[in-house]
Amino acid sequence: MEPLTFKALVPQEMWVPPRPMLTRFLPGHDSRIVTHDSSNDTTVRISLEFNVEMSCDGVTSAISLTTSSGSDLTPRIQDGSVTCGTVDGQGSTYLVGDVTSSWHWSAVLADVPDGIIEIKLTRPSNADETDTTHAVDHLLIRKGSPDNVMVFPGADYEKQANALVFENREYSYTHKAKGAQKLRYSWNYGKNYTQWADYEEVTHIPEDIIDNCEECFWPGQHIIFQYWADLSASTAHIVHVDRGYDLPRRVPQMLVRGPYNTWGYDKGVPSVMEHKKDGTWEIEIMAQWPSFVQVNVFAFDNYFYGDTDGDGVMERLPPNTVAPNYLNMSVPPQPHLAWALRINDETGHWELEPRGHSVVGAVMFVLLLAIPLLTAILAVLSFRWVFYGIRYNKWGVKPKEDSSHYFPIIGKDANLSTAQLQEKFRGWMKGPSQPSIIGWPEDEHKRRKVLIATLEYEIIDWKLK
Repeated sequence: MEPLTFKALVPQEMWVPPRPMLTRFLPGHDSRIVTHDSSNDTTVRISLEFNVEMSCDGVTSAISLTTSSGSDLTPRIQDGSVTCGTVDGQGSTYLVGDVTSSWHWSAVLADVPDGIIEIKLTRPSNADETDTTHAVDHLLIRKGSPDNVMVFPGADYEKQANALVFENREYSYTHKAKGAQKLRYSWNYGKNYTQWADYEEVTHIPEDIIDNCEECFWPGQHIIFQYWADLSASTAHIVHVDRGYDLPRRVPQMLVRGPYNTWGYDKGVPSVMEHKKDGTWEIEIMAQWPSFVQVNVFAFDNYFYGDTDGDGVMERLPPNTVAPNYLNMSVPPQPHLAWALRINDETGHWELEPRGHSVVGAVMFVLLLAIPLLTAILAVLSFRWVFYGIRYNKWGVKPKEDSSHYFPIIGKDANLSTAQLQEKFRGWMKGPSQPSIIGWPEDEHKRRKVLIATLEYEIIDWKLK
C-alpha cells in the first residue's frame, strides 16, 4: 500500500460492486477551447470514461447537445468518429478509495459554433444493459476566440483602439461575446444600467446618454457591457470599453483614506491615486508607522475596499460590517521612510513598494532649516551695502585746520596784515550796516509769498499719526 492510503476488505459473498458511473471527461468540464478561425474550426474531440464496461451504442444514444450561441450551426456527433474500449485507469482520480476508469467512449463533435456547448448524458446503460448510471450528467465546454468574454472572462477590457465608434450623433460597439443571449450596458461605471435586451452584433447608444451625463467626471467615455447566458447562469461576464482614454481602467478613480489624511478630511494630504501607464493605480503614503488605509471609488462614503483575510487581494464589504476591512501597512524597511501603494483594478491585487531614504530626508531637513536663515542674512547685508549711504559718527568731526580757528582773533585773522586788521577794526567801530530790503513787509509794494511745508509721520508704538 502507498503511504496514507487505506483498503476496505469485506467477504466476497457480501461484496456489492459500485453502480455504473461517469469517472472522467475530457477535455474537462467547463474547459475553454481557443479558436482563431471560428468559420473553419468547428470540431472538438471529447472522451467519456466509466468505471465499468458500458454499451457503446447506449452511450451514443444517451448524449444530447445544446448550445447558447445564436449561430445557425447545430453541434452533432460526427459520423464514424465513435470509438470505445478499455483503459488502465491511470490518472483518472487522485483520491484514495475512489473508483477508477476502466472503459472509455470517444467521438468528434462537428459543427460546433463559438459559445457555450452543453453535453447532456442521460442514464447510459452498461454492457449487458442490466443497470444504468441512474444520473443525468451535464457537461460544459466553451469555445471561442481569445477576446470572447463568454469563454475567457479575463478578457474583460476591449484592447482594440476606437472600438467605441461615434458616427451620426450616436455611439456604436461591435460585440465579440458569442454565446451570450442577453446584454445590457452602463455609461456611468455601474451606477445605472439599461434593461436587459437580446444579444445583438452591434449596439447603438444615443449621444445624449453619454455626453449629457452630469456625474461623469472622468476623462473620455467609458461603457460597461454585461452579458448573460442560460448555460453559464451568470452575469459576471463584463467588457469595459473606453473612448478618448489610452490606459485600461475599470474604475473612474481610486481614493485612499486613513489616519494619515484624517480619513479624507485633510485636503492638504493627497488621497487620489495616480493611474500609471501599466494600468495600475499608485499613491505614495507617509505616515506614522504602522498604519492602515481603506480604498474608495466614487467618494469616501461608498465602495469600501480592504483586505480582511490578508491574502493580498482586496475585498469589498458593506459599510455596516463589523470586520476590520483595511489595508495594513507595517514599518518600511530601513533606510526607507514611506510606502507606495499599488493596486491592480483587474484582479484587486495590491502591494506595497518602499520609497524614500532616511539620509536624504535628514540632509533635506538640515538644508531647509539653514538655507532660509543664511539667505536672510545675506539679503540684509546686500541691501545695506547697496542702499545704505549713512555713516555713523561716533567720535565727532575732526577739524580740517588748526584748532586755533575756533578763536577768530587768534586763529582766522592771524595771517592778516596790519593794514587789513585796521580796516576790519574800523568796520566794527562803524556798527552794523543797514541790511538791504528783500521783500514784504519792508517793501509793501512787493507781492507776498508764503511757503507751506507738510510733514506726515506715523509712529505705531507711540500711537501717533
